[in-house]
Order: sequence, then structure tokens, then C-alpha cells
Amino acid sequence: MSILNPQPEVTKAERVKRLTDDIVETPRDTAEQLFQQWDHAVRMLWSKQGDITPEDKLAAIGTDAAELIAMSRALTVFLTTICTGKRDDLVEKIKVRLATIPAFTTNKDGTVTIDPVSPLQQE
Repeated sequence: MSILNPQPEVTKAERVKRLTDDIVETPRDTAEQLFQQWDHAVRMLWSKQGDITPEDKLAAIGTDAAELIAMSRALTVFLTTICTGKRDDLVEKIKVRLATIPAFTTNKDGTVTIDPVSPLQQE
């Protein structure tokens, strides 16, 4: 059979099934994509790339850093809320990623600084 031949007629039930499958897949795919984007952004900010440190990046972001952190927190809460009990694998990945973020201080001017680590914490 050629693709140019007339195709068999699709029933309404089959069309509804195709549409509802797409409708259901969209939020599932969106949650995964949102997690991937969030995870990428967190890694980019809080990990060292060559000789560029998180401190360097926060200094370059300047007074917008507090807003960036606030948006990241809001997205973290959103992702955790929608995934808990449904995608616990993503919730666990979020927890693991959050554990890699050092303690930091959000300053009144909007800058963010990484808190110094005491010698006792380094052991």
C-alpha cells in the first residue's frame, strides 16, 4: 500500500484517543523539560567551570542575583509540589542537586555572596 492511497477512515473514538493521549503527554513532558532546564541552570550557577567560580558568576550577575535566586526557589517549590507522589524520582534529583548548593547570603542590595566555610566544616 502506498502512502498516496486513500487511508482508512479513522473513527471518532480513535481521534479522541489520539487527542487525549497528546493532552496527557504534554504536562508529563513539560515537567521533565522544566526539571532539565532548572537542573542545568543550577549546575551552571553553582559549579565551577574551569577557573570560573560560583563567586565569579554571582559577582558578574550583581544586583540581579537575588531575583535570580528567588525565581529559582519559586521554580524549585513548583517542581517539588507537582512532582511529589507522582514523579518522586525527580523530587529526589532536586534534593540531590540542592545539596550541592553552598550556604549563601542574599544582601539588601540584591547581590548574593557565598558564605565563608569555617575550617571545621572543611574536614
